[in-house]
Amino acid sequence: MPKHGRTVTGGMHAGLLATNLSSIDVAAGPLQTSVGGNAVDLFCDAGSIITGGANLAGVPKKNCANLLSDETLTLP
Repeated sequence: MPKHGRTVTGGMHAGLLATNLSSIDVAAGPLQTSVGGNAVDLFCDAGSIITGGANLAGVPKKNCANLLSDETLTLP
């Protein structure tokens, strides 16, 4: 049985890249998403966000201040 649902690896730039007011959601599932072995595994600019960080496995390199462990934003 596989240990990871999806794998993002071997990229010369970023594995998961969110820019220009965009967002990426790493959805929960029976298997975690594995991200590793990229120049930078996770990247987001100041106006973008990556949610679902708790659903990631093996993320050694990140450049994303807006990486949230939950899949949703906290509403005011």
